[in-house]
Amino acid sequence: MVVAVLIATMAFQAGMSPAGGVWQEDSDAHRAGEAVMSRNHPKAYDSFVRFNVIAFLSSLTSILLLISGLPLIRRRLFMWILVPIMWLTVTSIAVTYAISIVMVTPEKQRRYSSSHVIEIHGLAIWSGGMGVLLVGSTIQFIDWWLKNKGIIVLRPGWFRDLVRERVGRESV
Repeated sequence: MVVAVLIATMAFQAGMSPAGGVWQEDSDAHRAGEAVMSRNHPKAYDSFVRFNVIAFLSSLTSILLLISGLPLIRRRLFMWILVPIMWLTVTSIAVTYAISIVMVTPEKQRRYSSSHVIEIHGLAIWSGGMGVLLVGSTIQFIDWWLKNKGIIVLRPGWFRDLVRERVGRESV
């Protein structure tokens, strides 16, 4: 809940004060209060707004699900709904951040600066981390589903020993 509220706050603030600021005066080319980025980098601004809105709305969805008081049929099912929503939320706010960093970095410094690191290395690291999470969650979900169907999945020896140890403690 705390993370969802924090991301909603960040996304709201980024929407109200985008990277590069807003125009302070009216002119023939722009109006006061419009985002500078929207005029100078329209494609990047469109992506920024798109991902910022996704982050904001998905964090609000998480908050509403958590405070709804709905009688949840199964807690695990609820968590498997909430976890991908939070992945989307965190990913969207990360993309919003990356776009902001790239836009406020002067163009001549982008190749050697943190924006270059975000563009190239950050994408690879983030994609790898999300891939690991996706594979791990998928395995966990399949294991849970098979267990509920009564199908016993072979587990490694260390896992069987851990389960026996826990079951032994609970039965005492």
